[in-house]
Amino acid sequence: MFAIRSLPPAPSRAARCVHRASPILALAGVVLLAGCVRREGRNTVCQWPDEAPAPLDLRNPAHRRHLGDDARFAEELAIRAADAPAAAGTTGTREERIAACSARLDAWIAMLHDVTPDDVRRARDERPIQVDVVVVFVPLGILLGTVAGLVGGREARRPGGWREQVRLLAMSVASAGIFMAVGEVWSRLVEMVRVGDSDLGARAARLPWNRHPASIFLGALLFFWAFAAWRARAGRSSPAD
Repeated sequence: MFAIRSLPPAPSRAARCVHRASPILALAGVVLLAGCVRREGRNTVCQWPDEAPAPLDLRNPAHRRHLGDDARFAEELAIRAADAPAAAGTTGTREERIAACSARLDAWIAMLHDVTPDDVRRARDERPIQVDVVVVFVPLGILLGTVAGLVGGREARRPGGWREQVRLLAMSVASAGIFMAVGEVWSRLVEMVRVGDSDLGARAARLPWNRHPASIFLGALLFFWAFAAWRARAGRSSPAD
């Protein structure tokens, strides 16, 4: 007689979500590695690496990105110089040493690229948004959507009405709050890996979680409520789902 082999169990919903998200997560890893700031030329003596003068046209997006990369690298050099053992015996606070080195390097970059020090400082504040979108917002959005779908599926098995809306609103507020807390930690970790330094300094203030907290919280709140409500309605209209 032939032996009857049992079929493997169907993957859970969570496993299916992870499987579907794996290409996005892989892409996030690629972008994370590609978005890392430069490593060559790092030093602790506030010295800019050898570079030939090259005027930049700030109307050119590629030139603006180049200037922004240089400005952020100068910030990293200033932090390393201020934290170096040789700087421990110098006068001034750590913040003053960082500011002095940054001003020196900004002036040097401005001379190399025929721009002004103010142009360098403005370029430093223009954060590359693609890293935040792919490596921070997309994975956390998938997580928030998964939780919202589970909550909506549970609500689909309950009677509808105003009580459902109140429950969804309460869950939306709680989940958006957790999303903010997790997102702040995750965005800092991503930035530490990207720049290769655990001391973010003023760079932390430029993270989206710190620059636009109210907008991110409101977006997470609306996203969770809308997705959970849609999942609940879809579950009621398709009992076999």
